[in-house]
Amino acid sequence: MKHYEAEGLKVGDIVKVVNYGSIGWVNMGGGVFMPKDFSPERIGTVDFISEIIEKQGVMIFSLSKSAWYYSDQLEKVEQTLH
Repeated sequence: MKHYEAEGLKVGDIVKVVNYGSIGWVNMGGGVFMPKDFSPERIGTVDFISEIIEKQGVMIFSLSKSAWYYSDQLEKVEQTLH
């Protein structure tokens, strides 16, 4: 389901990626999975939120030039893109 606003962020807000460029999970064996940042170069990237959707009860945010993020990976820089 698409949303315009969620968790204090809106479509058009300018944000900075502050936590994980692109998180994934690596199987360490024996049922142990560890988080891994596959794109650490994205940390510090400033972009705008282009889409917000709810997936399995969790809000995720798409930036115009990169992947999907959770709200705790983003920091608002400006209110909205004008």
